Amino acid sequence: MLSVTLDTNLFYDKVEVREGVEAFDALINLARERKVQLWCTPTTDLEDQSGAAIRIVLRLMAEGVLLEARSMGTPREYIPGTPYPHAEDATACQELLHAIWPGEQWRGATDNKQNDVRHLLAHRLNGFDIFITGDGKILKKEELLRAKFNITVMTTNELLRNLC
Repeated sequence: MLSVTLDTNLFYDKVEVREGVEAFDALINLARERKVQLWCTPTTDLEDQSGAAIRIVLRLMAEGVLLEARSMGTPREYIPGTPYPHAEDATACQELLHAIWPGEQWRGATDNKQNDVRHLLAHRLNGFDIFITGDGKILKKEELLRAKFNITVMTTNELLRNLC
């Protein structure tokens, strides 16, 4: 079964009824039919300041449609046996950040960029197949992410087209 990590922006699109809601719902239905396995990471909790995305996450988790993956955390968050089984690797974070946003430095990067990197690295560490996002900066780097980091990124619509 195809394992798919959902970026936090997809949950916001759903909450705010933005473009892509129909595709998101179609993907959820595929998960209900057990044709794909959907994952999120605890990074979603860090990114969701309003709590709106988390309500959808929790509802889908309660339904058994969405699973929470093991994640990586900052060195302060890392405690063996918690949802953060992998301590943050500064070199990997910097390499991935620089691949998406050339010239950026990890220490000076915004929280959003750091969370995007943590989310992508957690996806890779868990060995999932596809990272679904609507983030244009990440999508523009899809070839580089696949070749250098073994991370496949695409939009929900692209995944649906590939599955049909």
